Amino acid sequence: MRASLIYRRPIWISLAFLFAFLAAVISYLQSPQGDYSIVGYPRYNNYLIFKSSFLHLWQHRDLYLAYPQEHWDYFKYTPTFALFFGIFALFPDFWGLLLWDSLNSLLYALGLLLLPQYSEKEKGLLFYVTSVELFISLQNHQSNALLAALFLLSFRFLENKKDMWAALCMAASFYVKLFGIIFALLFLFYEEKKKKILYLAGWLLFLGLLPLVVISPAEYGALLGSYYRLLRQDAIAGELSFVGWLEKVFGCSFSPLVMALGAAVLIFILALMLRGKAGFGERLAFLCSLLLFSVLFNHKAESPSYVLAVCGVGLWFFRESRVPYGVRLFLLLFVIVFTSLGSTDLFPEAIRQKYLRPWGSKVVPVLLVYLTIVGVLLASGLRRLKIQFYLPKGRGNP
Repeated sequence: MRASLIYRRPIWISLAFLFAFLAAVISYLQSPQGDYSIVGYPRYNNYLIFKSSFLHLWQHRDLYLAYPQEHWDYFKYTPTFALFFGIFALFPDFWGLLLWDSLNSLLYALGLLLLPQYSEKEKGLLFYVTSVELFISLQNHQSNALLAALFLLSFRFLENKKDMWAALCMAASFYVKLFGIIFALLFLFYEEKKKKILYLAGWLLFLGLLPLVVISPAEYGALLGSYYRLLRQDAIAGELSFVGWLEKVFGCSFSPLVMALGAAVLIFILALMLRGKAGFGERLAFLCSLLLFSVLFNHKAESPSYVLAVCGVGLWFFRESRVPYGVRLFLLLFVIVFTSLGSTDLFPEAIRQKYLRPWGSKVVPVLLVYLTIVGVLLASGLRRLKIQFYLPKGRGNP
């Protein structure tokens, strides 16, 4: 009885808020106060980037220039996101930081809570499986948990035929991080595709024009041009992306854009092969593949990005009946131990630096799961095309 209590929603939702509270308190208390050019940047630097973007927008300044007197690094989000962050910029740093982290954590918990066809115990387990990555994202005060929540909610709304709200979540994800638009491929698995596309286009237009409340059309056009130039200059792949991992481990150099486009074409072909008669298991597996894709083929993926990937792994583990349970359990544990825990102090620094980082311990387990998901979906698609392809029969097979 006591063991079952930890799976109940009040427990893990309370933990979600506790994570946000601890992340905000620790970062704020451990950060220097004063002139950053003298005392150094605070631990909540990412929050300051977001906060400053709204202030710069309000002051009609270029969002995409360096402001070393205010924060380190560049703002790499859209003007719409900068406007949205005005909600938090109105508060003193600590309270704004707490509200921002709470939004990320609690909306992510809501996304898990509203998952269709998952039991209360499975939702609780999903939270615990992803809890390490969630806390890492919150500690860095990034938007990845918010993105995961928007993707989960869009799936929920599509399953419940709430097309307008599904389109809103997808459009919002695009204005947080541009790759969010790829989740619109989920539309191919549902009826009334044209209506869904129109809803999405309407929300994209509405949200995209919101900054005009603050700035002129000419200023907006200049901002978009500056944003484009910044993104073009920001093309070096990080080692936690698939392209960066290939270069680090094997010395193979590929264009991140070409690699991402190639993977996107493959995902699009899979969607076309499976659309129409796909059951819940296949629709969910495709969602999971998109969650993993959004990290592996994002050339700027960082450790906090992996809450998206591990969420996809957890979702897939509980509902994929076409892969033997032993294989799924091994892959899940592989992800938990090396992707999530491998970057924490549970592993001594010497082991992390000498053994784990050189072979990409955070990337490899997620990559194996991604290849498994895509392989199973591809086999199902080929079977639909009447091509003989061996795949063990399971509960979820069509």
